[in-house]
Amino acid sequence: EKYSYSETRVSEAGVAQIVSRLDSLMFGDQLKGRN
Repeated sequence: EKYSYSETRVSEAGVAQIVSRLDSLMFGDQLKGRN
């Protein structure tokens, strides 16, 4: 259980990074569109 738990935490962290990157990219595109 410990191994699978640590794996889940790592995958969740990776997903969070990807989502934040996509969020910043989308936000940046919106700013570019406004300007």
